[in-house]
Amino acid sequence: MTTYFEKQLKEFEHSIHSMDMECFERWVREGVETLQKGHKIIASGLGKNVPVCEKFVGSMQSLGLDAYFLNTNSAVHGDIGVVKDGDMVIILTKSGETVESVYLTQLLKERKVNLWLLTFNTDSTLTKEIPNAMILELVHEGDLWNIMPNNFFICRRSCVKNNTECRQKP
Repeated sequence: MTTYFEKQLKEFEHSIHSMDMECFERWVREGVETLQKGHKIIASGLGKNVPVCEKFVGSMQSLGLDAYFLNTNSAVHGDIGVVKDGDMVIILTKSGETVESVYLTQLLKERKVNLWLLTFNTDSTLTKEIPNAMILELVHEGDLWNIMPNNFFICRRSCVKNNTECRQKP
């Protein structure tokens, strides 16, 4: 059993070290600027990204920061009205190919928002559409079939958690 956990830790380490730290620091800096200007940070995702978005937004709200979760599916069916000029919108998608996420991106590009992508796919529709992209590498999910989003969830959760902690520092 120890071997299993050691393999998972190596996967997390690989994923976190694959992150472009200059890009991460710019993401944090722009988020702080967004909040300082009186705008909000919106996290949007579908499926297994929903609890990551909710935790990120919940943590920010606990700190008194203006943050909102926008389900991608609901956004493309009318809830996009919550997005205002000057807001930062972060789209979370593992593949960068989800039809709803691609459509939401098209709608958001018509607005004056700071659009960011958090994904694991370096060559996707959304990495081509959204220049502000945090891309993490993920070799394996950690289950026998490589289909359950275990490592995906933990790596993504760690990334947005660190973003929240960086925002609260003076």
